[in-house]
Amino acid sequence: MRTHEDQFLFLNEFIRHPLRVAAVQPSSEAFVNDLLAGVSFEKDGVFVEYGAGTGVVSAEICRRMSNGSFCVAVEPNKSFCDFLNNVDSRMRVICDFAENASEKILELYGPADVILAGLPFSLMSEETISVILKEAKNLLVSDGELRLFFYAHSLLVPKVQRMLDSVFEVFSLTWTSVSWNNIPPMAVVRCLN
Repeated sequence: MRTHEDQFLFLNEFIRHPLRVAAVQPSSEAFVNDLLAGVSFEKDGVFVEYGAGTGVVSAEICRRMSNGSFCVAVEPNKSFCDFLNNVDSRMRVICDFAENASEKILELYGPADVILAGLPFSLMSEETISVILKEAKNLLVSDGELRLFFYAHSLLVPKVQRMLDSVFEVFSLTWTSVSWNNIPPMAVVRCLN
């Protein structure tokens, strides 16, 4: 899954843009398996990842999804987008911020069945977070699912706590968990539309 090339690129982009990348390495393979547990890949669907980075999650989605499905990787970092374009031929890359991508995704691929969002929420303005949540709700099919993931220690940050309050105003919470299969551990918040 992870290669030395994507790990180096990730670290390099973190050093160049620490307030936008907010991670020093891609998610671990074990965490990606935890994150995708329970997602149905048997039927055709549209799977979106906000903050795709070097595509560790999106590549695994492509590996699991049916032939009639779409995996859309949304990433604002141009270096990551260039890298993503070479990860899997079935991956569709939108080089933009999550809050700007919904209209384009709907136009090109239709509504999303699942959105996975690994974004630096603790570094974003509350207004940006609110727009992302509203756009995600509008992008999802009626019974679609949003999975937010971020470093577990971020749960202690007041802005992230307020963000979770906003999530629960917009979506129905089904579960929150901590995956210890990553360094540092990751929190996963699963919500239904």
